[in-house]
Amino acid sequence: MSHAHTAPAGWQRHIAEDLAVTAGFGPAVEADRRAQFLVDQLITAGHRALVLGISGGIDSASAGRLCQLVAEQARHTGRHATFVAMRLEHLRRPDPRERHAEGATASTRDSTSTTIKAGPGASP
Repeated sequence: MSHAHTAPAGWQRHIAEDLAVTAGFGPAVEADRRAQFLVDQLITAGHRALVLGISGGIDSASAGRLCQLVAEQARHTGRHATFVAMRLEHLRRPDPRERHAEGATASTRDSTSTTIKAGPGASP
């Protein structure tokens, strides 16, 4: 019985080690770490833009904000960098989550938002 209780903790520890999660996990520190990783990838690849497909949900807003931070940080190093949020809008009634999609690019002046009207061929 005790083995059943210790196995998940062992798995958790293994996963945390693989993902380099520190013991003092903090959301701000992790966001900075992920942003720096993406800045490094952007610069190493020689790219100048981050393009993110967004749905309009809160996850898109969060990922969009992270991409904005990455573009800002890359610009602070003297690089040209921009963030483009691309939303596929299905030909149907507006979704109330769309306010999150709009918010994903609203907080910085150097972001671009593009909406593509997708027809029946793109519907789930």
